[in-house]
Amino acid sequence: MSPPSSIEIVRRPIGLKILAIAVSLLVLMIIVTLSSSMNLNLVRRELVLLSDFYIRLEQLVGDVRVQILREVIQFERVITLKRKDALIGNDKSSSDKIMALFLEAGDCEPDSLNKVLRNERQANPTLSRDKLQMMAYRVRWLCTNARLDRAAALVDQALALKQVRDDSGLAMRFADIKSGFANIRPEREKLHASFEKYLALQGTGDTKVLDLMREQVDAHRRDINRRINTVTRELNAGTRESAARAESWRRGPSGLTGPSRWPPAFWGCFSQALSPEVSCDRCASCSP
Repeated sequence: MSPPSSIEIVRRPIGLKILAIAVSLLVLMIIVTLSSSMNLNLVRRELVLLSDFYIRLEQLVGDVRVQILREVIQFERVITLKRKDALIGNDKSSSDKIMALFLEAGDCEPDSLNKVLRNERQANPTLSRDKLQMMAYRVRWLCTNARLDRAAALVDQALALKQVRDDSGLAMRFADIKSGFANIRPEREKLHASFEKYLALQGTGDTKVLDLMREQVDAHRRDINRRINTVTRELNAGTRESAARAESWRRGPSGLTGPSRWPPAFWGCFSQALSPEVSCDRCASCSP
């Protein structure tokens, strides 16, 4: 009597084995496809958030910073002219005229604004240089306000997105950004009020009062810069987080990246299963 064998030979029809393998592959491919589709959708949403909101807001806050620097340069030009003529700044153009120049300037870039001012000078040959500088100062004021309004509207659009409403972290991030932009405007109002007061007092010759007002102007400028830096930090942090999420979803969950990444033992089981005679103790090593 022969000793009992620990290996039992199992015979199955080859067609059934091939069908089982095909069905298994189909199920696995469906899982991979669904997982990839979900990840791609998440990546697309993050890219929309980056391109339509974070990047555009960073451009706007950069524009606001540049516009405020241009306003400061305009301050200095007007102050320099005021030292030569005490009447500068007393004759204010009508708000309708300033608004018309602002609308004509379009994007308020230096070339556009200079062209508008040249056209105004040509249309009014008697217009003095100092009045032209005051017009430029007030038009730049409107230009910066327009960029702040555009930024606030863009943040409101971001807050209305479903993916932002459903994510408390994102909602808080954009709420902080909105609050940061809103905090810039009142400080700008203080800056320009101090400048107007400084301009009005410059003809008095009281150096102590003028020095005090100049310190106030500089203090408001520093406060504006701090508030702009706060918004910039929030935007940079949000951009980095969104880019990191997009990259993690692009990679997808480990182990479901495609058949080429499946373990070699998985394909070894299929090769054994295609054999007419399959040893149970060998195939058991391949099963989970």
